[in-house]
Amino acid sequence: MRDIKSRITYTPDDGYPLVLDMELRNWPESDRLLFRREAKFVVSLYSQYGVEAYDADFRERKIMERFAAEEAARS
Repeated sequence: MRDIKSRITYTPDDGYPLVLDMELRNWPESDRLLFRREAKFVVSLYSQYGVEAYDADFRERKIMERFAAEEAARS
């Protein structure tokens, strides 16, 4: 998954979704769809694994396991 946090400035107010959307508009459609699918998958990890899902390495490993083919196709 692209490192979106390093590309945009996080704002703790309601402006973050707008800034995120503006950044995603610059991505190819296939990358936007993959990002959204991965984001939905991450949300599902919280209900499935609880506190363990808060670990960034754990989430990244699960994303790579689930989306390995799509990630490889992007490269």
